[in-house]
Amino acid sequence: MRRWTLVSVFVLLGLLLSTGIPVVVGQSDRSVKDGQDRVFALRAEVVTTALARGAVFDCANYHPEGSAVLPAEQPIFRVVRRAKITPDDGRDYLGAVWSPKGDALVFVSPTDQQRPIREREALPSDGETRLVAVSINELWLYFPQHEVWELITLDGTRPVWSTDGRSLYYMAGSDLMRFELSTRTSFRTGLSAPDTTNGLLFSQPLPDGRLLAPKRPHAPLEVQGDQVPAAWGQIEVAESDYVLLSPCADRAIVAYGANTWKGKFTPSVAVLYHPTRGIIPLFRNCQYSALEIAWSPAGDRIAYPVHADRPEIRVYDVESGRTHVIVRLDAFDNLSGLSWSPDGRFLAFTRGDGRSGPRSIWVVSTDGAKQQLLVDDGLLPNWSPDGRHILYARPASNRILDWYLLEIAALPESNGR
Repeated sequence: MRRWTLVSVFVLLGLLLSTGIPVVVGQSDRSVKDGQDRVFALRAEVVTTALARGAVFDCANYHPEGSAVLPAEQPIFRVVRRAKITPDDGRDYLGAVWSPKGDALVFVSPTDQQRPIREREALPSDGETRLVAVSINELWLYFPQHEVWELITLDGTRPVWSTDGRSLYYMAGSDLMRFELSTRTSFRTGLSAPDTTNGLLFSQPLPDGRLLAPKRPHAPLEVQGDQVPAAWGQIEVAESDYVLLSPCADRAIVAYGANTWKGKFTPSVAVLYHPTRGIIPLFRNCQYSALEIAWSPAGDRIAYPVHADRPEIRVYDVESGRTHVIVRLDAFDNLSGLSWSPDGRFLAFTRGDGRSGPRSIWVVSTDGAKQQLLVDDGLLPNWSPDGRHILYARPASNRILDWYLLEIAALPESNGR
């Protein structure tokens, strides 16, 4: 298995739960690209309009002038137990999705096999290079209570739990699959993305069994399924774009030009597609921030880090349009891996990049009042839906990451008692 740098891991894990894994980049076909550009006129219009707004937050030209925002350090949670959960099998496990009840996790594990992408059926590219192959992944279930691992499929990506937690949806090639936990069987739902495998990068299974994907190559995203489609409008995406749905899948953030595997970020703008308020520009030149956006459990707020000379964590209120800074460091350090507590009161995040100092996991209240160092050697926290556990990672010797499960209990003060 190839080794990836830790810088790539941050980008990969930001995308992994909603994308395939890019493994090969090649030169694009100019004649094909010209035709694709003519088809995707609405995408260009959205990007151009958003970039023209001078008030849109711009990471490239942002230098914090205010004082540091450093919440008081005080105990918020008590660590009950921590345990390494990844088996010593040499396999890479690159991220996980919690079940609705927090009693199981599904991990994505890349293999050495690759699936080629045919040039003339792929989504458009806005650069000189484009994705030509993706890694074929396995999906693994882990049950914390029993400490049991179980292979679901040899070919799957973008796992999403059904609302009732009794099944899993995932993409296998171009097909949307459903895995039933009671019978341990998978079957096709009849819904599919274009037969390009590149559709894996933008197809999104929904918890109710629908699919957000283009129905054919070079077509806008749309909701497929038996139920009444959501009012998405026409969202057009290229290979360099990143789509992040809200928990209820009623809102979407599209970060145009954010996928860093291309190494080229033009244009770069993130917008919010809102069902009643239309398209709302969020920020520009913020690729790092776009890939680290985290929706709150209720879908009413988003949190994201700002990579600046004094890094920040910001929370944006979707309805009011207001943004407030809950953490601003007094010197440069890396902030990443944001994860909301299920009650929306706290954010877990990683501080440090492992080069100038160790990585650590912190918890901060979303009102910016207090924070706590939770793990002094860890990264990529992932809060469980029941609020009792935080999954996190550490670099490993025989693979990219080892995963640990942290059991926590809220102290009386943090519960308001």
